[in-house]
Amino acid sequence: MRQTKLNQLSNINFIKKCFQNLNSDSIFYRYYNEKKKYSEVRTYLANFKRKILGERLKIVTFSDKSFEMYSTIISIFLTNNIWIPLSFNLPIKRIIKILTISNPDIIILESYKIIKNNKFFYNFVKKKKIKIYLYEDFKNKKKNEF
Repeated sequence: MRQTKLNQLSNINFIKKCFQNLNSDSIFYRYYNEKKKYSEVRTYLANFKRKILGERLKIVTFSDKSFEMYSTIISIFLTNNIWIPLSFNLPIKRIIKILTISNPDIIILESYKIIKNNKFFYNFVKKKKIKIYLYEDFKNKKKNEF
């Protein structure tokens, strides 16, 4: 129980730090030679807010660690929505069970191939009329509006 409270506190502090730094040009994400600034997160957040309208939406993400995934998580929290992380490393029946129980409004993926290559998953998403977005949908070269 103590570890859970520490994790929650750590998550809250992380979100606070992100929110406080959104207007800075300091480095947010670094992976080998790739560097992304908080200003890029701000742009991503602005695009996310334009496309994802509403609060308390249940949003599932499937992704490896990446700038887009971290920016999406921050955007989900800062727009008062609910994040449900999933992995395609889980058996498909387990994924479907989690999706059935959580009843998400939106799924965000790296590629549509993931859905098209799995008929069971494709049929489930289609039947439930779950909106699908790609991480790319929130990346935009437009100047941010903050």
